[in-house]
Amino acid sequence: MGSVPYSYKECKENGWLLTEDWDRYDMREAIMASTVSERDIKELTQRLYKSFASPQYIMRKVLSIRSMDDVRFLGRAGKKLIGHLTDFKAREKRC
Repeated sequence: MGSVPYSYKECKENGWLLTEDWDRYDMREAIMASTVSERDIKELTQRLYKSFASPQYIMRKVLSIRSMDDVRFLGRAGKKLIGHLTDFKAREKRC
């Protein structure tokens, strides 16, 4: 059986929350205590996003286009990917 995400209630009861400021729940920083450093989490997350920007991945996606809906979907996904990558860079400069 796979792991089950912790509930907010469970995290609060066990003192695992680093913040309860909902504005900070945006995947740019750790909000829950962990044995993995925040720096490592950020690095791993950014590496994951960057893997979707590889030439091989992009080529596979372009070759899979079958309709204008696919083009629109890939356009939206590309904008979101760029947004995620730039979010990390903006946050790194502020830290």
